[in-house]
Amino acid sequence: MYIKYLFLDTSNYMYRMYCRAAKDMGDPFKIFKDEILYITKSFQNTKTVFAIDCPRNENWRKDLYSEYKGNRSEIDPLFSAFKEECLEWLKTKFLTVQYDKMEADDVIGSLAVKYYPCYISSLDQDYYQLLDKTKGIYILRPMSGGGFSEYGYDQFKGLHGIKATQYVDYKALVGDTADNFKGCPGIGTKGALKLLTKYKSLDNIYAHLVQSNTDITPKIFESLKKNKKYVYLCKKLATIITDLPVSLE
Repeated sequence: MYIKYLFLDTSNYMYRMYCRAAKDMGDPFKIFKDEILYITKSFQNTKTVFAIDCPRNENWRKDLYSEYKGNRSEIDPLFSAFKEECLEWLKTKFLTVQYDKMEADDVIGSLAVKYYPCYISSLDQDYYQLLDKTKGIYILRPMSGGGFSEYGYDQFKGLHGIKATQYVDYKALVGDTADNFKGCPGIGTKGALKLLTKYKSLDNIYAHLVQSNTDITPKIFESLKKNKKYVYLCKKLATIITDLPVSLE
């Protein structure tokens, strides 16, 4: 399939290149610049777009849940300077898209459902929920040794046993340590996959949440019942917005 668009998660790339520079004692901006030039050259027949996060303290998820990403340390002044240099360079060379109070995930999600077939390039697993075989929405994962691997709808199901469309419900149950929300206490990866394999969705799990249901242990029953409001909050935090009025025109 000919891929028309390439959407890059800018913060993900900046953070990874900054860490690489620290490890190799190199110039972070040069490493970032070389990486971006490499990927854009590798996919020069696609339209490349860089999605940029809103400032961390203006994030709509932070307004919804004050502890969202609250486990992350204060931004290093050196990283802030590096970030500004990277963004300034990107804006002079490439198409960048940002939207008020939104993360890059939401910007990319809203673009990908309108502009496809496309690649989303990031190591952020949140993008799994956007995989779409019909539209042709794929994830392009940078490899540590160089190059990229394509990750699609079928690959996700093969590895995880559930559909990409169930991924948000999965995260609602198990939580996300990187984003600092915990999901439903007592439910881990195996438990969540088992529930979603049988009941298909979070809504349907709760529709069958009765004490007589022998598929759900008393402990999990009580946890799901007690934490229902929080579990659905986790789902909202995990869900990428796909209807922002963003455009490439």
